[in-house]
Amino acid sequence: QVRQKGFKDAFIVAFSGNKIISADRAAVLEKEWGKKFFIDDTQGTGSTAVDTIPPTLSFRVEIARSEKPLGAEAEENIRKLATGRGLDIWQLSDGTIVYLIGKFITFESAEDYASLVARNGYRDAKVGAWLGKKEIPLETARQLFEKLE
Repeated sequence: QVRQKGFKDAFIVAFSGNKIISADRAAVLEKEWGKKFFIDDTQGTGSTAVDTIPPTLSFRVEIARSEKPLGAEAEENIRKLATGRGLDIWQLSDGTIVYLIGKFITFESAEDYASLVARNGYRDAKVGAWLGKKEIPLETARQLFEKLE
């Protein structure tokens, strides 16, 4: 198909472990490894992955919180609003879906951004404190940051 698109000198190269291998060897490896999964699911669904990176404490601007996902148009509008800051859409343990913009180091900077977002039509925008993917009380987060100063 690539040659039909105008690349007459196109060819295929097989790699294994950062080394070029023959097409025959690639076929053998594909048969051997093609049916094996990257993740071992023989332990069942009861196992939980261990996160080795400690969670980061940050202030986030919560745009919306709902039981059901927002419509495609509403989500696209939030994505446009979050450009440059990053948008995270998380489903919490109780099934609630939360839409978060940015990661702010200070409460004041998050509050300024939440105010800007509220002036742009998202009146429910508010600042929330997050430790990784876990929401914590705002006052607790503010006290933790004050202890660092």
